Amino acid sequence: MLTAMRAPTDRHPSDAAPAHRWLLLGVVLLAAIFRLQNLFAIEHNVDHAYPVWQALMTLDRGFLPITAQGTSVLFANPALTGYLFVLPVALTRSPVGPYVLVIALNTLAVWLAYRAARQLGSPRAALIAAFLLAVNPWAVEYSRTTWVQALMPFFACLVFWLWLPVWLGTARRPARRTLIAMLAVAAMAQTYLLGFAILAPVGLLALVFHRRIPWKALALGAALFAAITALYAAGLINQGDQTLARIQEFAGGQSRLSGEALSHAARLVTGRDYAAARGLDAPIQDAAARQALSEVVNVVLALALVVGVAKALIPGPSSAEGRGKYTGLNPDGVILLVWFTLPVALMSYVSRPVHPFYLLLTLPAGHVLAGLGGDAALQLTRARRWASVGMLAACGALIALIAGLNVWRYAEETLAQPGAHGLTALPLGVGVDMLATLLPGPRAPDQAVYADIEDWILNSFAGRLFPVIRDTNTAHTTTIPASGGVYLFFAAPGAPPQPPRGPADEMRYALADGSAVIRFTVAVRAIERCTGSAPTAIQSDVGIRFLGYRIEQPLVAGREAVLCTAWRVESLPPGRFEWLYAPFVHVFDASGARVAIGDGASTPGALWRQGDVQLKTIRVTLPGDAAGPFTLRFGLYDGVHGHGATFTLPDGGQSPDIPGDVVAPAP
Repeated sequence: MLTAMRAPTDRHPSDAAPAHRWLLLGVVLLAAIFRLQNLFAIEHNVDHAYPVWQALMTLDRGFLPITAQGTSVLFANPALTGYLFVLPVALTRSPVGPYVLVIALNTLAVWLAYRAARQLGSPRAALIAAFLLAVNPWAVEYSRTTWVQALMPFFACLVFWLWLPVWLGTARRPARRTLIAMLAVAAMAQTYLLGFAILAPVGLLALVFHRRIPWKALALGAALFAAITALYAAGLINQGDQTLARIQEFAGGQSRLSGEALSHAARLVTGRDYAAARGLDAPIQDAAARQALSEVVNVVLALALVVGVAKALIPGPSSAEGRGKYTGLNPDGVILLVWFTLPVALMSYVSRPVHPFYLLLTLPAGHVLAGLGGDAALQLTRARRWASVGMLAACGALIALIAGLNVWRYAEETLAQPGAHGLTALPLGVGVDMLATLLPGPRAPDQAVYADIEDWILNSFAGRLFPVIRDTNTAHTTTIPASGGVYLFFAAPGAPPQPPRGPADEMRYALADGSAVIRFTVAVRAIERCTGSAPTAIQSDVGIRFLGYRIEQPLVAGREAVLCTAWRVESLPPGRFEWLYAPFVHVFDASGARVAIGDGASTPGALWRQGDVQLKTIRVTLPGDAAGPFTLRFGLYDGVHGHGATFTLPDGGQSPDIPGDVVAPAP
């Protein structure tokens, strides 16, 4: 049977003491400071960008997705995070709005952790728990993101706080609180796929404390949860083949016992190894010293956590104040241990790596256990009140100082090396300013940006939607929309990109580490440089029109010749999404024998846009004994599907290729 450690209620006289209120306010403010410091140094990567882009799609195009970004482990995430960002994106037209929202809610999580801990221990234990969550560097990092799991700290603490009085039997309105708690569970699950795992501790604790559960309210909440989840399931079913493939891939891994989950759950309390993983390349090279100091903190907090776990396992005295009469294990300890250990157990036999943020599900139980352990340790010292206050203040100051230094160094590292990950991840302020500088103001609908990055990261930095096409192989293809286009390249120090065919105006945005983002603006007049020898435009049966060509390096026996060919997308046939047409040239000698074949690069049909002109480079090497004059014939061929385009010639005839000029051999 279960027994209570003590019989706390949701409110305590000591909570109203001015000193206590000020201390709690100070902890919450400290949490806000830790999460807001160096806001514009936050590394905004492709995962952080997706929910912001989703919000832009909802605002500007009425996009209402049921599923969101795919996962690296299983199928696509639910879409709620993107919907939660709609309002801050609408107000700010910037990714900064969602970051501020996330930080505000995850700072509120610290207050929720305190309120939960206060029902399980003394004011001092609750303050310790809230403080540890406020300054833990891993928790801080995961509390200032905009990826789909950005609100896990908030939701984990919210769900725990809502359910706790119901399980303890102290809730004033248990039915209403249960219903709200189930809605919070549903919201948590709909932001992040792994959020569904919160059902495990919630369900187990509902069974353990079944006599205290208002089952009608639980049934109603479960029905609402099921209805919301059914919509998400319908979205997954709609992606049937992809979902099935990911399930099979996930199930096919070789599972093994792993201690990663336990280690990560503990590091979310103790801050273990943060200095060894972050800020290593900050301008001030003090990582070794920071790691040594952090290890001292890790040991102290790990001991507090162990003491808290031991205290949770010790049976307490029976109490009848709102919880009923129980003997045996205390319910406080059961709740904390289940909430902390069950997610760990679920992730301890796995086929894939376990990341620290997976264990955000354990919040705030680990911090409450450490708070109870720290409080118990102070009681064992039997020190006078002011002595214990001094000890606690000194330890808190040391922990905050080391944690603050670690998170500050990580921000410095990000700012010092903004180009470490290319365009896939940039400091928030750098990315916003870069897009405002290189792509200012509204753009024409057909003015595409060509960049080797997903559209959602550039769109999220800019706070507006524009097409981004991942085709930057300018050594082979330059694409020019009807209204002109822009190429964006990331250039590492000493590695300039291949510019598109000109004329192309260049603008450089320099980064602090010597790298740069370079914008090339290509104009329609660049087409003329590729069509000097074209007799006339010739249409094909695949929606592409041949505009002409130009010989850039002459045809010489034994050497490589270079030709520029121009092709315009006239229409968008429905079957183009599987096409991979590439241009070719056949070279015939004076006797009419074919002596050489040259191929250009393909542009997938899925990337075609009506009106775009593709300038394709073709290189062809003639044999040493080839004798001119040479005749050229051009065409389009899909080597993957074994199909060539058919052209309508000026005389009305149909041909698989286009006759070019007769070219005299260069001297």
